[in-house]
Amino acid sequence: MVMSSHFFQKFYYLKKIIDKRVEEYGAQYTIFGIFGVINYPVFYFFWKCFSPQSYGSFLLRATATLLSVVLLFHQYWPKKWLTFLPVYWYVTLLFCMPFFFTFMFFQNHGATAWAFTLIPVSAFLMLLVDWASGVVLLVIGTLLGALLSYMYQGRLFLVTQFDYLSFFLNYLFSAVIGFVFAENRQRLEREKVQTIKSIGSSIAHELRTPLLTMRAGATGIKNILMNRGEQEQSLLKVLSSIEDEAYASNTIINMLLMKINGDAKFASKSQCCSMLSVVKLALERYPFVSESQKSGVNYDKESDFIFCGNELLMTHVFFNLLKNALYYIDVAGKGSVEIRIKKNNKKNYLYFRDTGKGVPKKILPHVFDKFFSQTRNGSGLGLWFCKMVMKSYGGDMACFSVEGEFTEFVLKFPVVKKINENVVNEAESVC
Repeated sequence: MVMSSHFFQKFYYLKKIIDKRVEEYGAQYTIFGIFGVINYPVFYFFWKCFSPQSYGSFLLRATATLLSVVLLFHQYWPKKWLTFLPVYWYVTLLFCMPFFFTFMFFQNHGATAWAFTLIPVSAFLMLLVDWASGVVLLVIGTLLGALLSYMYQGRLFLVTQFDYLSFFLNYLFSAVIGFVFAENRQRLEREKVQTIKSIGSSIAHELRTPLLTMRAGATGIKNILMNRGEQEQSLLKVLSSIEDEAYASNTIINMLLMKINGDAKFASKSQCCSMLSVVKLALERYPFVSESQKSGVNYDKESDFIFCGNELLMTHVFFNLLKNALYYIDVAGKGSVEIRIKKNNKKNYLYFRDTGKGVPKKILPHVFDKFFSQTRNGSGLGLWFCKMVMKSYGGDMACFSVEGEFTEFVLKFPVVKKINENVVNEAESVC
């Protein structure tokens, strides 16, 4: 029992490391899944029919193919399994890349065809993971492949006439070069992230002081005018608005810093909010450049649903969507924005559609990618942050577009069971 507990502790420690590596570097689940589904069965029949090898394992190739198929359809995994997807990704790479090709190399007694596949395998591995993970996977996979071949045959032997010393030196050299270039690429990515963090921190630092001063001044004037009579009521409203905006801006600064650091913990403090109220609030507060621009935004004033989240945070999500939509409407020189709310028993939806420029088909799969941007001054964090917020609410976000016609974002919210129709802003009551 103690050994079992110790094993699980080690496993989850390793899982935590792998999760962090994959989060920082990314993972090409779909692309590698397609590669595996095509490569392993096709070359099995190729070698069998056109160039028979001394050893060809249908079981080994079938296993690699099955691992790739499961990886290819990872988006259909049960939600509770997805937490193990990074670990499965590493296991699949370990088996399908260094282990498979090393084992086949020795099983075929160092055949030239298999020798020449080992070099691109190491280079390909460096493109799929960070350099440290690549080194670990390559070493472990190679040793396991050689060990299993030794156990299978009773020895390792190379019988073909081939300069294996030169080959292994070239293989080692290629692996080192791959590691160097991979590390350099990752260093540039780290510098980019650090630069963005520094800029964000600097902006936050510079804005906090004047905002706090503005809020303190508004609060002080309010206190002075509180007992001065009704004629000052209009001024009090203006000061209240300034105070509220200063508070909201300070909250937005916190959100921006969380956005840069990829932290969604703020979303855990949830309230039951009206979606229609959030839409109205966002449109009231958004700084439209003209009345014509504002009049080009239409929304459903009748439908509504309750979601469990943060009103100010959701307003910020709307700001991101509005800013993008209005930018591309301006670029296209035409278009409008339509916001629709749809409620049902299983999921609640908010549709945000603009009829501006649209998104090219080749770009559409990347709109939620971190740091991906098609605008000159874009950080590539806006839509990524919006989707992160929706995920933290237990929902999701998708984008559909036809270039030149429209772009539509679909925000999916889990259904919240209300106690009564008046419960909107009381957090712990039902959420």
